[in-house]
Amino acid sequence: MGGFVECWLCDYAEHRQPFDEIKHRHTLNEVGDVAEGKYDWKILREQGRSL
Repeated sequence: MGGFVECWLCDYAEHRQPFDEIKHRHTLNEVGDVAEGKYDWKILREQGRSL
């Protein structure tokens, strides 16, 4: 499901603002997607706008 870093980030986020199991799974998946580079296109697009 998620690696150590993904789990740590989710636990930290939940510590800051508790959320339910569904939100926890969604957040874990989203963090995994970021780690895999699935949002790189969006980051690059935003950086292009700021240049």
